[in-house]
Amino acid sequence: MPFAISARFLFATYRGSNSVGQLERYPSPERLYKALVSAAYGPFGFGAILDGSGSVVSADRLESAFQWLEQHAPDAIRLPESTPNAVTPLRYRDQGVWDSKNGISKKIAAADLSCVAYSDTESGTLIWQWRHAPNSELREVLSALCWEVPYLGEACSPVRLHAYAFDDAAYPLANSLLMEADDFSFAGMANMEEFAVPAPGHLQELRNGYAKAYPKKGSAAKGSEDEKNVLSNDLTNCVRNVGYALGHPTAAAMHGSAICPWTHGILIPACVDDTERPYARNWAPKDSELVAWCVAMHRLLVRQWGYGASPVLTGRYEGIPSTLRPANNVAIQILTPDMPIADGLRGELPAFLIMLPHDIAPEDADAIERICHAVRGTRLYHRDAAQRLVLGDTREDIDLRRFWKPVERGCTRLWSPYPFCVRETRPIPDPTDARRRWGAREHVELSVGHAWRDSINEKADASRNTTDVSPVTPSSREARYWSLVDRVVASGLRVVEAQSTGRPQMERYVHKVQPGVTLMGISALIGFDPSWQTDTTIAAIGQSRHLGGGLLLPVDIPTRLLDNMGKPGWAR
Repeated sequence: MPFAISARFLFATYRGSNSVGQLERYPSPERLYKALVSAAYGPFGFGAILDGSGSVVSADRLESAFQWLEQHAPDAIRLPESTPNAVTPLRYRDQGVWDSKNGISKKIAAADLSCVAYSDTESGTLIWQWRHAPNSELREVLSALCWEVPYLGEACSPVRLHAYAFDDAAYPLANSLLMEADDFSFAGMANMEEFAVPAPGHLQELRNGYAKAYPKKGSAAKGSEDEKNVLSNDLTNCVRNVGYALGHPTAAAMHGSAICPWTHGILIPACVDDTERPYARNWAPKDSELVAWCVAMHRLLVRQWGYGASPVLTGRYEGIPSTLRPANNVAIQILTPDMPIADGLRGELPAFLIMLPHDIAPEDADAIERICHAVRGTRLYHRDAAQRLVLGDTREDIDLRRFWKPVERGCTRLWSPYPFCVRETRPIPDPTDARRRWGAREHVELSVGHAWRDSINEKADASRNTTDVSPVTPSSREARYWSLVDRVVASGLRVVEAQSTGRPQMERYVHKVQPGVTLMGISALIGFDPSWQTDTTIAAIGQSRHLGGGLLLPVDIPTRLLDNMGKPGWAR
């Protein structure tokens, strides 16, 4: 039977600092542990000599509860929807330092946000979860302690804690992060949240720290007042860091969810340079400008990297056949406030989104994060632009698998490429069946196959292993393309509607063009099988998917308007 402790912040805000004094976005399990210890020593009189009117909870039961927490880190954590410090300011406060010796109050003007804002709905509740609950006696103790905790972090963050057991079928709760094993891939580390958790011996460590900070005898501590204040801060010898992340599929599961092409994102807000245009409105790029702005950002990042930039950023793989290159490189897309993005990100738009592929090397990811931080304050422009942009503070903790808002209740989510999907090849004949024709649907299916190539290949490999069929490699490019299209369709992709489209000056919608390919866009409405688990994943398809084109935007349609094939009535 699973067990959980939920934390609902009464002001929908949280303020707390980690062990090095930096503002933290979420309270850690170790902070929860300290709050419970404080409640035990306060209302419950833990460790004190009490008379018959003392606490009804014995010291042995309290100590057993803390030992259980030290030995069992949460198996899953559901984090609340939040607005971090780098986003649009919501609440401020002045901070001050009181000099007790001279009686002087030094007021310091607040330069940053004083707290992190959480959603004031149920989604703003933080929930720590354990796969296996403690015994009923310990559950009662933990529940009693939770009711006595007034706040987490600083006193300006009042909280209501609630401990309870729940059904096995509900574990883990939706959108929870799971405790990670030793996963050193970039996809594992980039989307991982690290939290401090108590380890065995932490209770005694806290006792020793308290005794050191507040000795029974009134002997004067050596050093200045500032030195005294940090005596008890080094209490982390019995604390360990544990990583939590969304689960991701492995090659062992044939029918598992698809591998996301891009899993980690870096957001770089941008605004119009008002030194040149004092009355300029917010940046609102036109469809025809998306690729040009993304190319300008790409060149800036490559220039910032300097000599030896990684091929995953430049897109140039010298001497490597196309079939052996990664399916995707670093992609750059432009986000605007009118897109259905999760609430925690909306305050930073418009912005550039730097999308890192799931199989990027950790050292390349670290280098890209560094250069993204280095471009803060840079002015960006391209030759056809009538305005310049100023780049803002970088945010690097974007999980691209939880990017869009959840599907509306009673609706089915379909997708449409914005502004359209630029086709990647000319119409090609099927070398095995002359009756098959290559049309707009095949262009879309091929583009999806290129973006999700790793996932499609994994499913095909698993299918061959299951059915004991030897792999067959098509001998020509045409055969490979048709084979990929067939595998995409077999994986559950539905092209509900697709048709060719064009715009004046189509060259503005691509960066480079393959020889012999006529520039043409494809407007489409597509749906993924539920096993792909793409409901909130951001991705792009088409020839310009790495530089501002083919961004898949969610389209929620009432399920009642769809037929048995998942098509709306107006689709051809």
